[in-house]
Amino acid sequence: MRACTPEELGAALRSGADVFDTRPPAMRAGVRWPGMRPLTLEAVQQGQLPDIAKDQPVYLVCDRGHFSELVGLYLEQAGFEDVRHLPGGFGTLIGQSSR
Repeated sequence: MRACTPEELGAALRSGADVFDTRPPAMRAGVRWPGMRPLTLEAVQQGQLPDIAKDQPVYLVCDRGHFSELVGLYLEQAGFEDVRHLPGGFGTLIGQSSR
């Protein structure tokens, strides 16, 4: 798994890439980001993986980067080849949106 920058994540969202919000449902209720689909740690632990090609880039984000990193480890174990997560999570995106 590799880290991505806020700029890379923004470009991925604009291009329609596979971007997943890995926060638990209660945390997602407050703020939703357009273009991101939910994918929780609990879901991947139960084997509920995204129905996407395993050789395509997968972008993961959460509040601080912890859930996204854990989900990414599960995806890699399941054979996903290009998993990327945003260290620092949504806080880094909010900082970028004001520039």
